[in-house]
Amino acid sequence: MKYTNLIKEDIIGPQTWIGQVIAVKQGKILLQDRSEKAWVEVGKHYRYIKEGEVLVLQVQKGVSILATHILKAKKIA
Repeated sequence: MKYTNLIKEDIIGPQTWIGQVIAVKQGKILLQDRSEKAWVEVGKHYRYIKEGEVLVLQVQKGVSILATHILKAKKIA
């Protein structure tokens, strides 16, 4: 899957981001792509996400950033 926007581009609306999880808090993750970091609301799914994982997120960006779909990237050995 390909990203549609970088966090730094600050575009409002639906988009796809690929990045690494830097921190996990209740209901949110801090995602870093190659441009910037952003807190993303993931709801109860935060329980299954670990720091260091690479995720593909479909997000809806407005006043806040809400993940609508979450995919974990698999490592290729």
